Amino acid sequence: MVVKVFCIEEFENEHEWNQFKELYDVIYEKYANTDENIYILSNFRLAKVQIDVLILTEKGIAIIDLKSYKGKVIGNENGNWVVIKNEEEISLPKNLFGQLKEQKFDLLDKLNQIRIVNFEHIEEEKLGRIKCWGYFEKGSNYNITQIGERARTWFDVVTADYLIDKMKRINARYKLRMKDMDAIVKGLNLKEYSIGEKSPVKSAFESNYEKELSVFIQPNNWDEILRKISESNIITIVGEPRVGKSISIINVANKLKNDGYEIQEDKKSLIELFNSRDDKKSKFFFKWHSSIIQLCSTKL
Repeated sequence: MVVKVFCIEEFENEHEWNQFKELYDVIYEKYANTDENIYILSNFRLAKVQIDVLILTEKGIAIIDLKSYKGKVIGNENGNWVVIKNEEEISLPKNLFGQLKEQKFDLLDKLNQIRIVNFEHIEEEKLGRIKCWGYFEKGSNYNITQIGERARTWFDVVTADYLIDKMKRINARYKLRMKDMDAIVKGLNLKEYSIGEKSPVKSAFESNYEKELSVFIQPNNWDEILRKISESNIITIVGEPRVGKSISIINVANKLKNDGYEIQEDKKSLIELFNSRDDKKSKFFFKWHSSIIQLCSTKL
């Protein structure tokens, strides 16, 4: 019947947005033309934790923590969680089980406050039957027997490949009506969000240079600057301090980023990077040192 998205903050990381968009697309494709209402709440804070995704269905609720990792997932109730891919072992910053358990109880406290005023017909014990899933990249796998039997009733690791199957099995033995879902959204101070193809996330480049991008006024020879970069590939800019070298080149980089270039600040030699580039990708490297700025770009 309806699939709605609600949020309060933009995603801080591009990879989180990409995972969220993948999750949304999977749910929308399945439920948009059905009789079931699905609310997807994203990126909001509670008293102690932040929730990446909260799914409200008529038969129950699920918390999803987005993890941009792919591989064999290893972890239990205690200790470190790791992902193994091509014999490389990557440690997760936190114990996923403990992380989701904390989110579950913090959310339940908030939901119970909303329940008392808006849908007291749902018993607190039943409302507490919240599913909690770590959402990893497609192709990942997790052996659920790594955790105890009681925990398996509410905890698991999922990917886009079998998210819908997990959602179909949600059954908290109560019915969450649309007005109940609306009450939860209002109680969490969320607003409806329209999903588009473009990420609402500021890139790391935009975040790092927000001030430089906001105050820049294009010089009269702006078009000539861009033309020389496209023709020469490697350019050195020399000038006295505070004449605008840095702010100009940051905005050049932003223009090329919007044209499809991958922007990278060079921590090595520009020549070395240029010679070792992947010709299938268009990149723009820049660095500065004292009164000199160097630019290096690969053409489309």
